[in-house]
Amino acid sequence: TELLQGLSNEGVFAVGVLFVVSAAIDKTQALEPMMKFFLGSPKSIQVAQTKLFFTLGAFGSVFNNTPLVAVMIPIVKRWCAAQDFPVAQFMMPLSFVTMLSACLTSMGSSTNLLAV
Repeated sequence: TELLQGLSNEGVFAVGVLFVVSAAIDKTQALEPMMKFFLGSPKSIQVAQTKLFFTLGAFGSVFNNTPLVAVMIPIVKRWCAAQDFPVAQFMMPLSFVTMLSACLTSMGSSTNLLAV
């Protein structure tokens, strides 16, 4: 019964809905052109990580960080493959920069879903 009570929480339901939206964005690749514009075609991993930091820092300050990471993982994987960069050097920074940007503003943190 505790499991059902936890699943009936509005915050849990809201995060679940955001994951469904994230999956739809991934299937349609709707954000792909915009992210290609922001991330570009850098020549070095350091420049690529810097572009990723600033882009995700901006998005993470206004969007919820959990679904943002869920949306960005496949986009960053495809971008790394196209740029011939090792994906492993971008996954942890992807998570950390979205958490950092969410901590800098209350808008991007998961707790704002519970307050609404």
